[in-house]
Amino acid sequence: WAQKTRLKIPVLYGIDAVHGHNSVIGAAIYPHNLGMAATFDPAGVEKYGRLTADEIRATGIHWTFAPVLDVARDPRWGRTVETFGEDPYLVGVMGASVIRGFQSTGKVMACGKHFLGYSAAENGLDRTPADFSERALREVHLPPYRAAIKAGVGSIMVNSGEVNGVPAHASRWLLTEVLRNELGFTGLAVSDWEDVAKLSSYHRVAETLDEAIARAYNAGLDMNMVPMDLTAADRLANLVRKGIVPEARLDEAVKRVLVAKFKLGLFEDPFADPARAEKLIGSPGSRDLARRLARESLVLLKNENEVLPISPKKVKSVLVVGQVAESLSCLCGPWTVHWRGARDEEIVGQSILGALKARLPAGMRLTYLPRVTNKAEAERAARGVDLVIAVLGEKPDAEGNADSQELRLPPDQEEMVRLMAETGRPLAVVVVAGRPLVMPWLDTRVSALLWAFYPGNEGGAAIAEVLLGEYNPAGRLPISFPRSAG
Repeated sequence: WAQKTRLKIPVLYGIDAVHGHNSVIGAAIYPHNLGMAATFDPAGVEKYGRLTADEIRATGIHWTFAPVLDVARDPRWGRTVETFGEDPYLVGVMGASVIRGFQSTGKVMACGKHFLGYSAAENGLDRTPADFSERALREVHLPPYRAAIKAGVGSIMVNSGEVNGVPAHASRWLLTEVLRNELGFTGLAVSDWEDVAKLSSYHRVAETLDEAIARAYNAGLDMNMVPMDLTAADRLANLVRKGIVPEARLDEAVKRVLVAKFKLGLFEDPFADPARAEKLIGSPGSRDLARRLARESLVLLKNENEVLPISPKKVKSVLVVGQVAESLSCLCGPWTVHWRGARDEEIVGQSILGALKARLPAGMRLTYLPRVTNKAEAERAARGVDLVIAVLGEKPDAEGNADSQELRLPPDQEEMVRLMAETGRPLAVVVVAGRPLVMPWLDTRVSALLWAFYPGNEGGAAIAEVLLGEYNPAGRLPISFPRSAG
């Protein structure tokens, strides 16, 4: 329809392709960023960005709202799994690698987010105020953005929250003085979802929507992400006519949008390529890379008495317990098909249980219980078993819905581990989660502990390969485990 308008300016479509082209059923679902960081493999992560960008472009989209460059120091925050962890240098290296991959063809623009300090909320809750010193700003939160800008990131998304008393979307200091004048960013600054309107409806620093729009654009914003209200453009035009927003400021913002569209080739070829999309979505190459990165992301935290890998010489019978063992949704986490996670039937892949069954050595027997609720049940299930594998995990969720003040697994899972440990059988635990959790109770009860940060739709196969000794795990933690939520 853009061809019918006066200037025939094409539409720039964006999407949250945050761990693969994850909104498309059948696409390879890669580990979330926290798992990517555990690989310490910048080359693999850059290749992931390149393959994902090819899929994004083929479906007619030229902009991905990724990667997250927030530094995660408080795992209570529900978006911890979307980060590359707690170390600013590692976040910068991995973020820059993803950006180079996304933008390698020149047909897709990356978006570093969320500028700045979004992950530093004092109470660990999403979209709540952050208060930190200039030293923390420069030592912790700025370095990843400096690395991203050096890598040529085309766009930056603004923090939804408040920094040192001022909402980021209304902060000229952040959006102009720091981002533009100090860091030298020349690309497109975009708001997060409906966040300009929230300057009046949530932050209460503007009395009206018009005042909110004026404050954001005068602070340095270039594009207002308004999914439901197209009157925002008319409001902005009226603010310019009244002189509340300078016309030069509007020209600057429009120029940055147009430059992005020209650089992406939208004026020459704005359309999707269905045949290429069919070829690329879920291709063997992308599935192979997803498997490789899933393997590399797994962290073996404990392995006493060489319980792992499972040896056919020592183990003839294995008991798997825990519903997470058969959940594809839990392997993939949030931002998979849907914002808060996919249903199992929407994911192409093997569960941990399915992958174990498919690879089990000849002569080894596997039994499965989705839950264990009492001592008698545990003892009956473990009778004659050489090894118990308990598969535990967080239910996937997104943003504020995933905030956690306790950092604990569900109580029934903790109880299941206690019951199985009391049987006296060797016990290996696999945890699939979006962050480190408080679990000192686990260390004293299990012989082996394997950690997976939502490893994606190849994660089941990767975990089975580690358990059976087909792959030697070498992932390393990109974030510390707290002893308590306090």
